[in-house]
Amino acid sequence: SEFLARYLELYDNFMALASFRSFKHYCLYFEEFYAPEDKKIWVHAEKHGIAEGMWYCFGSMVLRNDFKTMFKQTPTGYFKTYSNVCFIPWLFGINHDTDVLYILGNPTMVKKVFVGIKQQMCRDRYKKVFPWFAQFDCDENKMFEINNLKEGELLISGAESMCNFKIASKDTAIDGVRFKWRFYDDITRSMDKNNAVKHAKDNELYHDDWTKRRYTE
Repeated sequence: SEFLARYLELYDNFMALASFRSFKHYCLYFEEFYAPEDKKIWVHAEKHGIAEGMWYCFGSMVLRNDFKTMFKQTPTGYFKTYSNVCFIPWLFGINHDTDVLYILGNPTMVKKVFVGIKQQMCRDRYKKVFPWFAQFDCDENKMFEINNLKEGELLISGAESMCNFKIASKDTAIDGVRFKWRFYDDITRSMDKNNAVKHAKDNELYHDDWTKRRYTE
């Protein structure tokens, strides 16, 4: 009916408005439209109250700068990586000049994360939540000045950063650039959990390579 259509339009507009400053609403807003019913991870997370702390801390880190470090410790399949794929586009929506380094323990995940972030930023709802991106009309060729899967690099057109997003496996050398945000995703793989040599190498990379990509170094 006419009233239902008007209600749904208002609901959509209010959700988009809330998503501009609420990571929780952003997750629910995107998943509501794009994910099939049996894949709605955030809906179930909200129902059971298992993502509230993460949503709050992510938002506070960005909007109030009152958290410096966040750890996510959950069983396999409980949206650790998926939450990052949602958070990074939201972060770029808040500030398209910021920059992110993403290190993965599993090299086979590099493409999946890289593509997932791009896909989310090139959807209609993204430009509705973040009007600055409407100028690109969901076209990745317009949106990204650098769009290089091989190097794992994205540079948003018009951004002041040298590189907005850099993703790599832990065995890839990272040199010459600095990043405000740094994500470390399952650095020690399950097959190496009892390998002391691998643990020592990961620790060395963290202290001698990755943390030196901070602006303060």
